[in-house]
Amino acid sequence: LLLVPIFGTEQVGLLGMALLLGFAPISMITKAIYQVLYQHVTECVHTKKPIIHLLKRFIIGTTLVAVPVFAILGIVLPELTSWLLGNAWYISGEYIRWMLPWLWLSLLTGSICFLSDVFMQQRIGFYFEVLLALCRVAGLLLGIWNDSFVWAIAAYAIGTTIAVAAQLIWLLTLASKYDKQLRA
Repeated sequence: LLLVPIFGTEQVGLLGMALLLGFAPISMITKAIYQVLYQHVTECVHTKKPIIHLLKRFIIGTTLVAVPVFAILGIVLPELTSWLLGNAWYISGEYIRWMLPWLWLSLLTGSICFLSDVFMQQRIGFYFEVLLALCRVAGLLLGIWNDSFVWAIAAYAIGTTIAVAAQLIWLLTLASKYDKQLRA
């Protein structure tokens, strides 16, 4: 809504459609994986069993499936959105292209974000949310400063990707530290 006065309702509407098309399937998949992983990981933690191997298997398996799918989507997205929704929506496919790394990392991170709760590290998790907000605002401001909606979307997606990647690394570090404590 804050971008409408600067870039207009048409551009922001196309972005809204891109976000919907990109995140609706990712959200459904992430919720399903989250429930399964949460159950397995909390059971392992309560019985003092290692978890990093389970998480690594999840990340590798998901990456082996997601990266080829996302690579193909990266090639056909504008044409696909144009074919599904009409020629006016072609640019939404372009916007989703910028979001693909962010979508992939959101799939991974969103599925294991419960680790901050399991290990009582919500404060640090909050700091990652602040980092995410700052990266997003910086991206939008960069686009506004350059008077380019494409710059705003690209910088927003890149900043979000960096913040989500940092959060994923931190979550995996939590799991790794837990496993090391078990071996000690």
